[in-house]
Amino acid sequence: MTLMSRRATLPSAGLSGGLLLSGAYAMRALAQLALLVGITRAAPPDVLRDFILGVAIITPAQPLAEMSLRQLYVLARVPPGLRSVMVVRTISSTCLLAIAVVVGALVSVSPAIMLPVAAAKVVDLVADGYHASLQRGQRMPAVALLIGANGLATAFTAAAVALLGGSGYVALWLSVAWSMGFLVAGALVERQVARDRFDRDRWSASPLVRQGLPVGLGVSIMAVATATPQYVLAAASSVEDLARFAYLMYLVVAFDLLTNGVTQGRLSELREARDAHGLSGLRSAALRQAGLLSVVNTCMAAVLLAAYVPLVRLTTGLRLDLAWTHLVMVLFLVAVMPFAFQLANALTAYGLGKTNLLISATGATGVVLGATLLVPRWWLGGALLAMCFGPAARALASVVALRTGVRRAT
Repeated sequence: MTLMSRRATLPSAGLSGGLLLSGAYAMRALAQLALLVGITRAAPPDVLRDFILGVAIITPAQPLAEMSLRQLYVLARVPPGLRSVMVVRTISSTCLLAIAVVVGALVSVSPAIMLPVAAAKVVDLVADGYHASLQRGQRMPAVALLIGANGLATAFTAAAVALLGGSGYVALWLSVAWSMGFLVAGALVERQVARDRFDRDRWSASPLVRQGLPVGLGVSIMAVATATPQYVLAAASSVEDLARFAYLMYLVVAFDLLTNGVTQGRLSELREARDAHGLSGLRSAALRQAGLLSVVNTCMAAVLLAAYVPLVRLTTGLRLDLAWTHLVMVLFLVAVMPFAFQLANALTAYGLGKTNLLISATGATGVVLGATLLVPRWWLGGALLAMCFGPAARALASVVALRTGVRRAT
């Protein structure tokens, strides 16, 4: 295969890998939804409350423990030793588990619920270290299969527990068992297909933490901030407005999964563009990929919204009653999302982790201020507008940073 033909196959390979990963993330989201439904049907209200609070506690802190190690591993010119990745990920995940249990105790979440909720996330985080090595080795189908099969197995288990009238505790601990099983499977697959590809034992923990911590902190800040419009809307408006916002956010989350999967699948292309053409090539590749995905997102969202509004009314009886301005803001949100994702990956590829943190903090501030000022005045419209501030500010600031970036790529 010539160099030209090899390069011609990369975009399609990256896109197909990204779509596979999007499907895997969808299976993981399905597992969480199935657990929620299963516990709702099989457990008393206090267990359901503790499960919802437990997920709310662990979710914003998870990106901080992740530290974007998979992106760093895939994007690095010379990848860190896999042993370093696994040690750092195991330590950060263990700290996450301890903090989650302590915080859960402070807000009266039963340890019997908080422990399995946090443990499942921790095991998945450790497994993600092996996924990073597989992704670096262009083994995206293997990564997607491991993540997707884990989610599907958990979803079927939760459904079975609900149908058979089992305990919610059983469903939670079985989800931990599935995660443990797929962690072992990931380790075995990685050892078979990628063990000779990189220097596994080279110790490089300090650079990992130094580069990954700002990125992880930035994602955590954004996760906390994006929940603000919902909280303010709950306090300032009606339950109907809150329900309409929640149903619109489910649609946005679907595009979030699609965007995250596709951009993750194309990280290798960013690395090759950076290595071949430097900052300008990296910036052009990121903008080109984000622009294409933005057009796809917008077209798909327009079609889905036309069917989604009557579908929600048919299945739930809830009239969304959306103004055209609401629809425009949803379309804008899914359109700008790819730029926020892929430009952030480009910053990471160029070694601008601290800049990424500053940009995330700026976006989070925009969301919080927007929610505080706009939701009491425009209710649903204000909440949607506040949600748009975050990715829009991040995308714009990332473009500026990539145009003026002077720090040497790591």
